[in-house]
Amino acid sequence: MKRFIILTIFTACAVYMFLKYGANAYTKQTYIEKRTLDMASPLDVTIDVEFLRELNPAYEQQ
Repeated sequence: MKRFIILTIFTACAVYMFLKYGANAYTKQTYIEKRTLDMASPLDVTIDVEFLRELNPAYEQQ
């Protein structure tokens, strides 16, 4: 019974904190800075197919 009461208290605290701070508090704009998103975005989205065809595998299976 003691474990059930402790589990109930922890669950109530977790639900309270979830409701207080909000489930949707984080969005893409607030969680990741714009500067980081700009660095992660590709400058040119064209794929160089010829370059990919010229690549050799790291090992050859025999």
